Amino acid sequence: MSSQPYLVSACYDGSLHVLQPDSNSSNNGAWKPVASSIAAHQGPIKCLSLAYHPSQQSLWMATGAMDNTVSLHEYNNTTTPLTCRATAVHAASVASVSLWPQPIRNGNDGPTLCLASGDWDGGVFLWSHDLNHDSHSPTNDDDQEEVTSHKKRKTGSQTAIDAESTAIQKLSPTVSLQAHNSKVSGVCWGNYEKRLALESSSSTMPEQLITASWDHSIKVWNIERQDCLLTLNSSRVVSCLDTSPHSAGICVTGHPDCTVRLWDVRAATTAVDESMTVSDNVFRPSHQAWISDVQWSSTNPYQVYSSSHDGTVKVWDIRSSLPLYTVRVLPASTGEKVLSLATWETSNNDTTTTNRGYLFAGGTNRVVEQFELKSLKPLS
Repeated sequence: MSSQPYLVSACYDGSLHVLQPDSNSSNNGAWKPVASSIAAHQGPIKCLSLAYHPSQQSLWMATGAMDNTVSLHEYNNTTTPLTCRATAVHAASVASVSLWPQPIRNGNDGPTLCLASGDWDGGVFLWSHDLNHDSHSPTNDDDQEEVTSHKKRKTGSQTAIDAESTAIQKLSPTVSLQAHNSKVSGVCWGNYEKRLALESSSSTMPEQLITASWDHSIKVWNIERQDCLLTLNSSRVVSCLDTSPHSAGICVTGHPDCTVRLWDVRAATTAVDESMTVSDNVFRPSHQAWISDVQWSSTNPYQVYSSSHDGTVKVWDIRSSLPLYTVRVLPASTGEKVLSLATWETSNNDTTTTNRGYLFAGGTNRVVEQFELKSLKPLS
């Protein structure tokens, strides 16, 4: 997943990697590791959400994994190596997580980071991490534990163990919902609301959360009242979810039936943008296998990306039911799957053409493939 100026990859071996553009390389689009990778989980990581705080130059990463845990990590290129700050425990595997981009302030309390996560039992939980905790030394309080993380490195024929002790906050849920009857495949605060919060430097708690599930439903929740405001039912399992950063209440979902669908949940929102219309809520099936990830363009309000187990990424215009472009990421003959995608976009102030920047796709071949958005050609 891309969060300027970083690229972060989370892997099925439980590791977490942070990279940034390599300005010293002659290779266009080259990236370099900025921190040693760490073992973030003891099981495959299934989801990742990022928040970059420019004022502190800190990158925050929330991950969820099949070891039933959620972890919160911080990286700061001047003060903080890649470090686990907090963990939370679910009763089942965690397949979706969403990190609110701004610290929350409630009265005289210190700043906190808010994140939501969903698990395979249909549960949705909200967690709050005290940022002041990170500057404190470890104590014997119940919400802290002394954790020794071991990182293995190969030195010739020997294996050396590096041990680093750090205080990790053990989170307890602030909100607990039995949101769905099956696996939760997506949780999202809403990218439009995230963008407004960043532009206004808002420190208030978000009001609504959107969730999607294998029980075929998309739901909108009022967090304060813990009340479901709207339920929309699909004819198929929902495998992935994203929302438009350009208009409130517009969602895109992917499904195992090779179909991408659009949803309008603005009936449950307080801010309605009539300039954003959805002409067709179901794209024609174009992928040949399970859709693994969907993402809305950050610069083009009409553009959506989807990835699939068929080894491709497709670029869509929501005003049409057919894809604009198909990018062959992995050879069809190998049977390798694309599991996730991300983009790093720069606006070209033209909604009729593909944006400038990069497209990233990660798959079962254990490689992050990179393409220019302008040409959709791979970068070596």
